Amino acid sequence: MENTDYTIEAEGRQILVEQQKNQTAKYIVGQLIMERKKQGLTQQNIADATGMKTPNVTRFESCKYTPSLDVLMKYANALGKKISIELVDM
Repeated sequence: MENTDYTIEAEGRQILVEQQKNQTAKYIVGQLIMERKKQGLTQQNIADATGMKTPNVTRFESCKYTPSLDVLMKYANALGKKISIELVDM
């Protein structure tokens, strides 16, 4: 299997882009799952509110793939939340 991680050289630092992307996605998905459970909603509720199929919600929550920003925003919207992206120093 080909390694999909790649680095970007920035001011003498190498950034492992794929690894950072995956970690960030897992963190955000984890936050969304915690909020869903806090609100007492099921995966079916999220599927109904987003137009996603329930198996896709299950795959999304298990981080089987890196979700698009569009999917993250739909899921967050179903919870009455929004996604905020912030640029921070490393």
